[in-house]
Amino acid sequence: MPLQIRRPLILFAVIIILFLTARHFLTPESFGEKGFYRGNALEENMDREIRHTGDKSCFECHDDKIAERDSSVHISVKCEVCHGPGYKHILSGEANDIEKPDGVTNCKWCHTKNAARPTTVINQIDIQEHLIDNGAEKCIECHENPHNPIIQ
Repeated sequence: MPLQIRRPLILFAVIIILFLTARHFLTPESFGEKGFYRGNALEENMDREIRHTGDKSCFECHDDKIAERDSSVHISVKCEVCHGPGYKHILSGEANDIEKPDGVTNCKWCHTKNAARPTTVINQIDIQEHLIDNGAEKCIECHENPHNPIIQ
């Protein structure tokens, strides 16, 4: 075999051997047990503390608020978008264990003017200008019920 073929073949074989050795030592033992990922990842994720509970948990106690939201423009907004993770509130039942937004901080995330957002879906405003024009400091001064934010 000519030298110009033998040397690249030896180099190629060394690279393959190094790759297979690295793969052997770097691949987790549980890889491939339950598909093309680490099998232990499922148990690790199940051991994590639950933070978000979903709207169904809210329905159990707050059907009146859900009905208000479902008859308004906020029908597609999930409870935890505004109120934050509900796990502590669900466990304790205490009103202090859930975020109660009272104004601009939460509303601005969706309603601040943004050219990348469709204006037909989300009402966009210059929040500071809107508040000044209406003589308000917080959104809930005019839109008293954020679950159904018509002007009161």
